[in-house]
Amino acid sequence: MDNETTSPNKAKKLIKTIAFYFSFSFIALLLEKLSPSGPCVPGLGILSFLLLIPISLVLCIYNFVKLKKDDSSNLPSAIIHLSVSLLMFLVIGV
Repeated sequence: MDNETTSPNKAKKLIKTIAFYFSFSFIALLLEKLSPSGPCVPGLGILSFLLLIPISLVLCIYNFVKLKKDDSSNLPSAIIHLSVSLLMFLVIGV
């Protein structure tokens, strides 16, 4: 494939990935306001952020598998998914 066809495809996938994480964060914050955390019980926002770890890992593995099959337009998305997974592991202290 030439660069003219893959460049818009990379940008489109990158924008979709970033939009996914922004919308997921917005929904998690909204859920935290609707069902706040208590001293012993996590709210829906905290539970959704914990759910973000397996979601981002699955999406990362999916993008790396597609990257292995010569679809280089998935590289930016795979890097973002991997960095979000690592960031979430660092934030929760695993």
